[in-house]
Amino acid sequence: MGAPRVPVHRLAAIACAMALCSCSASKTPESASKKLHVIQVGGKELKVEVVNTPETRRLGLSNRKTIPPDQGMLFVYPDDEYQSFWMKNTYVPLSIAFIRSDGWITQIEDMAPETLLSHRSKVRVAFVLEVPQGWFGRNGVKLGDTVEIPPALREAVE
Repeated sequence: MGAPRVPVHRLAAIACAMALCSCSASKTPESASKKLHVIQVGGKELKVEVVNTPETRRLGLSNRKTIPPDQGMLFVYPDDEYQSFWMKNTYVPLSIAFIRSDGWITQIEDMAPETLLSHRSKVRVAFVLEVPQGWFGRNGVKLGDTVEIPPALREAVE
C-alpha cells in the first residue's frame, strides 16, 4: 500500500499559498530585520536606520504602519544636493530635517501622511532625517543644531 494520493490541483493550491506567504513576509517592512545606528541630534541620542543606496532611499519609510517614537531614518547622499520628499504611501506623520554635510540642520518641517505635497530643501544637503512627527520639538532640537554622524555612516553611500 502506497502513500495517500492528493489531487494535483490541491498540491498546486498549497504550493501557491506557501509561495505567497513567504513573499509577503519577506517584503513587509515591519517584519524585516533592520540594523539601527546611534547618532546625536542636537545633543540627543537617536537610533536610526540608514538608507544609503538609490533603492533604499527611494523606499524610505513608505508602507510602514508604525515607527517607534525613539527611532528615525537617516538618508545619506553622496554629494550635497537639493532634496525633495513627499509622503506617498507613507502612513504615519513625520517630521523631516535637512542637514548639510557639516551636520548643521538647515530646515525642519512636519509632513502629513499620504500626501503628494513636496518638501524641498532650501539649500544643498548631504543628509535628511525623518522621525515621528514632533520628535524634534519634544527633544528641543531646532534650526542651527548639529547632527553627529559617525564617519562610517557618512562614507558608506552609493
